[in-house]
Amino acid sequence: MTYECFPSTGTPKLLVIPVNLDDSKKNNETLAEIDLAFNGTKETTGWESVKSFYQESSYGKLNMECDVMDEWFTPSKAASYYESYYDYDTYSDGTSLILSEALAYYETKLDLSDYDYDNDGFIDSVWLIYNKDVDYVSSDSIYWAYVTWSADEVKYDGKYCCYYGWAGTDFMHEETQSYPTDGFVVDAHTYIHETG
Repeated sequence: MTYECFPSTGTPKLLVIPVNLDDSKKNNETLAEIDLAFNGTKETTGWESVKSFYQESSYGKLNMECDVMDEWFTPSKAASYYESYYDYDTYSDGTSLILSEALAYYETKLDLSDYDYDNDGFIDSVWLIYNKDVDYVSSDSIYWAYVTWSADEVKYDGKYCCYYGWAGTDFMHEETQSYPTDGFVVDAHTYIHETG
């Protein structure tokens, strides 16, 4: 059994939350692309989605259900607040605050206990996909892609949250890749890599 993280077999559910930090990039087309990047087929993405990649690489043993929310979650404060936030006691950056806000919001709309497939008391995993420009230069910026864990001691529908992913929508259309992306409708490489 995996503890506090996403199971490697079975049919666990992955919660994917689009995060609006830039109103100019808040649109339904990008929501559809996020869904495609997580749930599409080889034919519809031009390569793979998170779901299809792990289904194939696990030889059919991992059939994740990627629940991509069909609305943008907008945090309570301006993006600049989360950009500069850091808690030295818990080693948490502003993304952990966004995660807590998002889970509190979705707790009123979903049964978050459905996302604890192995019933270990932890939501298996959450992806936060932000719509702000990715920062390819600064090593101190939150605008990159990574997986980390939450130090939040609050339960959501009776479950703690531990591991979560954070990446930008820009990664679906990167032009600086070292591999050919001709024919890609969306590029899920970054989400696939970080999910692993």
